[in-house]
Amino acid sequence: MIGFVGFGGWRLGRGSGRRVCVSASAGDGVTVVVGATGRTGKLVVKKLLADGGSGKVRALVRDEAKALELLGTNERLEVAVVDVKDKDERLMKSLADAETLISCLGSTAIPSKDGKEGKTLQSGRKSLADAETLISCLGSTAIPSKDWEGGKNSPIRAVGLGMNNVIELLAPEKIKKVVVLSAVATRNRSFIFKVIDLIGGAWTAMEMAENAVISGAAEKGYEYVLVHAPVLKDEGPPVQGVGIRLGDVGKSISSLRRENAASVCVECARRELGDVVDISPYGLADETTEDWDGLFEELTKCPVVLKLEFSSLNKEKFQNWLLDWASALPTNSALFPPLPVPFRVDPTDEGTRLAFIRVTVDGSVLELGALNISLEESALVVRREPATREFALPGERDILRLLVESLDRVVN
Repeated sequence: MIGFVGFGGWRLGRGSGRRVCVSASAGDGVTVVVGATGRTGKLVVKKLLADGGSGKVRALVRDEAKALELLGTNERLEVAVVDVKDKDERLMKSLADAETLISCLGSTAIPSKDGKEGKTLQSGRKSLADAETLISCLGSTAIPSKDWEGGKNSPIRAVGLGMNNVIELLAPEKIKKVVVLSAVATRNRSFIFKVIDLIGGAWTAMEMAENAVISGAAEKGYEYVLVHAPVLKDEGPPVQGVGIRLGDVGKSISSLRRENAASVCVECARRELGDVVDISPYGLADETTEDWDGLFEELTKCPVVLKLEFSSLNKEKFQNWLLDWASALPTNSALFPPLPVPFRVDPTDEGTRLAFIRVTVDGSVLELGALNISLEESALVVRREPATREFALPGERDILRLLVESLDRVVN
């Protein structure tokens, strides 16, 4: 038995959930909002102008007069009339200095009186030239309507083709962040969404837009976040919080106030989210959101899969024991059957990291994920990495079981 000074009893804790609440703010670079006079786009613009920053906000619009009516005037606000379907000089200029792009290209499942706001923008390339941040709020109805204008403004053209043109014209030396307000079930489509998509191709268009963003990130080196929003409502409960799940949940979830959707987009644009590139926000009834910073930090934290609390412990002796235990895992007879993939033991300042690896045909080592075992105050905490991985690693449960059993033998 290893002697731990004051190493008292422990209790097993459960990791916290992944729910996060958000609001809005923005940075000081040039921010371009596409579809700025749409129902969501105009809210994004107003939140950007209210964040107290000094950067320009450039609104790409279809109708300059309408933009003036809906957005008003502000010394930080610029209005540019462009059409994302046309890769002309004005569109190129309007994107050239964009550091962040927030795209609210989207569609509604049923045509509505507001469908006209889903029309794409009038031609123009110059308005994107010095943009540092781009927020696109273009949209279309999912079912054919008069607003499609004989197919000219269908989802495939307004959303799919439009987003592809925008991404192509972004300046790689300027653009830093792209945020796309997409739709739930775009990348993980359930049966009902597949049926609706057959009518007008709205979800196919959104997938085209997302693929353009992903490909552009690989080519131009910017960060991106895909925001898979549920049904957006202009009105709703007076008090509504916002929850976030990682990935595209692929099914209908609680509806979201449009104002909250705009907040999610702007928050994603201004924050460093690390490996988080794919989220699904949803509404929370009768809840408020105040500590946006703290709640967003939770989104990027790796999930806690095991927590053992102690009354007291000798940190140095514990760390030595933990490293010896981890190093002996591959030959531990209790680990049967053997793990399906090999792992590497890496000592850390606070404990030990078990990295699950795979060797490729060319001999390079690919890390699949890791269990980071660390000491936090008087507790042993095991976190699964990266933050975006929500499913157990190969052999994870067996390793956690052995860890608990080994600690039980040591302290008892």
